[in-house]
Amino acid sequence: MLDTNSSGFRTRHSFHALVSGHIVEFAYGSVEGRARGVWTRILSDQVESGFLILPRAEG
Repeated sequence: MLDTNSSGFRTRHSFHALVSGHIVEFAYGSVEGRARGVWTRILSDQVESGFLILPRAEG
């Protein structure tokens, strides 16, 4: 994780196939859930992506 806030986060990884719209599961400290990829930027052999945290499903 590079940056976090209550609605999303930015991370650096090596998964070049990740594109906007992908849904991922995440766990960071005591917070876990699902997030949607909003943007991805390839920087040589590393990738940075921004994610929007999705609301928890009820039920």
